[in-house]
Amino acid sequence: MIDFRAAPAARAACLAAALAAAAPAAWGAGVVMPQANGRLSNRYTQDNWGDFEEKRLSTSFQLYLRDVFWDKLSAELSLRNDVRAEGRGARFQENFLRIYTANVALEKLPYGFSTRLGRQYYYGAEATVNFDGALVEWQKLRWLQVGAMAGNPAGQGGEGVGHLFQGGFIKLMRGYNAHVRAGILRVLHTGFKTDNDVELSAYRRYGSVFTIRGRTSILNGTPKNAFIHAQVQKTSWGLTVSPSYYRHFFVVNPAAIMDVSPYVRTFAHYERYNRVSLDVSKTLGPSVSLTAGGDVYFPRKRQRASLGLSGWDFPWKGVNFSLLGVENFSEYGTNTSFTGTLGYRREVFEVSAGASLSSDVTDTFYGRKSTNSRTYFGTIKVIPRKSFDVSVAPSVTESSDSGDRMYRVELRQNWRF
Repeated sequence: MIDFRAAPAARAACLAAALAAAAPAAWGAGVVMPQANGRLSNRYTQDNWGDFEEKRLSTSFQLYLRDVFWDKLSAELSLRNDVRAEGRGARFQENFLRIYTANVALEKLPYGFSTRLGRQYYYGAEATVNFDGALVEWQKLRWLQVGAMAGNPAGQGGEGVGHLFQGGFIKLMRGYNAHVRAGILRVLHTGFKTDNDVELSAYRRYGSVFTIRGRTSILNGTPKNAFIHAQVQKTSWGLTVSPSYYRHFFVVNPAAIMDVSPYVRTFAHYERYNRVSLDVSKTLGPSVSLTAGGDVYFPRKRQRASLGLSGWDFPWKGVNFSLLGVENFSEYGTNTSFTGTLGYRREVFEVSAGASLSSDVTDTFYGRKSTNSRTYFGTIKVIPRKSFDVSVAPSVTESSDSGDRMYRVELRQNWRF
């Protein structure tokens, strides 16, 4: 009960408490204590080569609040701040703050509604957009989910840019093993016509052995792309095979690239192409895994092939290693790289060291050019608690293109709460 004979500050505090308690009660929920978890990370990097020096400091913060005095209310905040200095003895400058998410959400409301207000991400028609606005979803039936969103795009510096996102989706589900989803994303511009991006996707899982998914999208009435991916997993054999096929349809005349909207430019290519991919992994005993994969593009003359071997707790407990070789072919030349790492881990510390070798052969107007580079790196991580760790990672790079070595040191700190 509010005592109206009390001082104004006391009456305001009592009224706020009464309203906070009354709102959850009105929705059939009680007041609960909030639950918070998140992460604070700092990363300092310094590069030196020749007479040049560059320093960068990046700070990231994520905070997730659940049951904020109400079992239907949650909040989320994630941001990153970067500062940079160039030149020996220079002070940090170019402070750049990016706010990725800052929103509150109401979930499990009556009639199956939920909503999220503020800065957030939304996936629609192959594009994941960061926007300031509202998302409303409805799921009263187990097999049907509907959603709609609207808001201003979030700029890199945390400000909206002068156009609008609108979108929505409908999703038909059969438990967790199958669904079909149709979605649309409308991008309203200043100076360009509105873009309409429509996507249809499907997913089907057969037990624990076979999974298939696919999607196709249409941008402004023109087919944009199509993609299909399958995965066959035989646990008793330790074998996973994942083939996929991608077809890109949407092309733009290079001479008219500035006549289309910035959204269209992100998907525009100058020619149609196909990509066929295959990835295979095979466990060799309980602690060693072999991976292989490749991509073939056509009619482009471009290919990628990779082969890797990794192990954990092998040959002794706490020892891990990885070997990876990648080769890329194109009409312009060939790039070959090989990376190997060996590490040891205990409960309170980790150490690792490795090397990466790279070779580029490029065909230029002046003839064939060959470049070789080598990078040697290591990491020492101290883990005094499960929620806190500090690491230092030095490296040195040598290149046949430059007579100067590049030295890098990276310091990292992570705190999870």
